[in-house]
Amino acid sequence: MNVLLVLGVVLLGLAVALGPAALSWLDPLSPARAAGRFLAVVSSWNGIRDLQAELLVRGAGGEARLRMFFLAPAAVRIEVVLPSDLAGEVFALRPLPGGTWLFLHHRPALELGVEARLPAGEIGLPVVFPTAGELRDGLRSGRITVAYTPGGEEGDRFDLRGLPGSFPRVELWVDPETLLPWRGRLYRDPDRPQALEIEVASEKGSRLLQVNRGLELRDLFQLSPPPRRWLVAPRP
Repeated sequence: MNVLLVLGVVLLGLAVALGPAALSWLDPLSPARAAGRFLAVVSSWNGIRDLQAELLVRGAGGEARLRMFFLAPAAVRIEVVLPSDLAGEVFALRPLPGGTWLFLHHRPALELGVEARLPAGEIGLPVVFPTAGELRDGLRSGRITVAYTPGGEEGDRFDLRGLPGSFPRVELWVDPETLLPWRGRLYRDPDRPQALEIEVASEKGSRLLQVNRGLELRDLFQLSPPPRRWLVAPRP
């Protein structure tokens, strides 16, 4: 008997037996395949120790240009490039032992530094992106959904809904080679077009994003020139 004929009959039997489930996995745009693809993308980010990027942030209030520095697991520094009246200001945040966070704000125009130690409950993050495990559980339970559009020049697009935080819907454009997001749109109302857009800036055709360049914690909290005055908030 022709082996290919037997194989074809077996595959046909499986398709009939499994019905829509089998067809769903065969469809690259199906919710099941979209969820699996997105989880693979998120899992690839586990190898990121540090990250540097120049970002364009667009919203109803206009556009800002920021430099972001990130050091795993949760330390971050933001430098303002534009608008010009805020250029040079620095915001830095990192967790401390005991469930508190250290927050610094440098205002070089006023030669002023602000330091505060905040309880974890007072760090109100507008964007709460789930971990890979939380994403997996949310996708399986249906609390979180994801749609996938294959990439062209702009890269693969994932449309997530049901996320916690102030932005329950997030669109991400992911570079198919690096698997890093280079554009995001955040929606307060999933069904309205108004969105906050964050995009990695480009220079001479290259995106200004680098990973694992050897950043250290002192790099995120170095202030130059040092503030002449400090305001230190009382410790909690």
